[in-house]
Amino acid sequence: NGLRLLKNAGASMSCVHILDVETKDQDLAYLDRYLSKEEYIVVELFTREQGLIITKGNPKGIRGMEDIASKNIKFVNRNQGSGTRILVDFLLHEKSVDPAKIAGYTSEVESHLEAGLKVLQGEAEASFGIRQVAHMLNLDFISQFNERFDLVIPVDQYYYGHVKSFLAFFEQPTLLHNIRDFTGYTITKIGSVIHKNV
Repeated sequence: NGLRLLKNAGASMSCVHILDVETKDQDLAYLDRYLSKEEYIVVELFTREQGLIITKGNPKGIRGMEDIASKNIKFVNRNQGSGTRILVDFLLHEKSVDPAKIAGYTSEVESHLEAGLKVLQGEAEASFGIRQVAHMLNLDFISQFNERFDLVIPVDQYYYGHVKSFLAFFEQPTLLHNIRDFTGYTITKIGSVIHKNV
C-alpha cells in the first residue's frame, strides 16, 4: 500500500520490508519493478528477526516451518499483501510445504502483536512475526529470517525540510538507545543510504 501511494504521489516516503521471491533479495529488486524508472532513494532503518512465535515451552516440539504442517499445528497467518505474508509464503515454498495442509493458513491477523496475542490466548499454537513480540509476551520464538526494514523516498521529496527532519529523528541518542533494547533488532546501519536510482 505504501509503494502504491508513492507511485501515485500520495506520500512523501514509505517504509518497506518486502522480499522479492524471484531474486531472493529484499526491497531493491522489487522496488525497481514496482516503481519502474522513477527516481527514489532507499534508506536503511534496521534489520529484525522474523520467525515462528510459539507457545511457551514449545510443547509440540516445533523446529521450523515444515513442522507447522507435519505436526498439524494450529496456525494464524498474517494478512495478504503484507511483507510478512510474502515472507511466510516464500519460506513455505522453499521448504516445499503445501499451505493447504496448514491448519489456520487462511486465518489472518493484521499485525505482529495480534499474531502473538493469538498464541498467548491459546487461539493458535504458532504464528509468524518479530522476535520482539515473542519477548514482550513471554512466548518462545524460532528465528527464520533476518529482514531489512527500509525507508523509500522519492528523490524530489528527499531534500525537503520535513523529510530531512524526519531522517534526523533517527540520529537522536534517546531513540537509538531505546531501539537497542528491542530484542531481535539491529541498528548498525540506521539512516544510511543504500540505494539511489537516479
